[in-house]
Amino acid sequence: MENFLNEFMDEFQKNIPPALSELKDTVDAHVRSTAETIIKKMDLVSREEFDTQLLLLRRSREKLSDLEKKIEDLSKRLRDSDTLSES
Repeated sequence: MENFLNEFMDEFQKNIPPALSELKDTVDAHVRSTAETIIKKMDLVSREEFDTQLLLLRRSREKLSDLEKKIEDLSKRLRDSDTLSES
């Protein structure tokens, strides 16, 4: 997130008109502060956090799929067992 903000500020500073150059530091500080506040309010996550959660979700889906297969197998065995005992 910090990298994004730095890149944004670099681009912003490049586009400050020459007439405002003496206010550059003040404008920079206010824009940076405002941008940081907005980004924090957005409750964004870092790429690393996102990737970690994605990995956990994939693992959970795999485990769920495995459990569903086991339940289906057990259900089939139970049905087969009931069929044999009725015969």
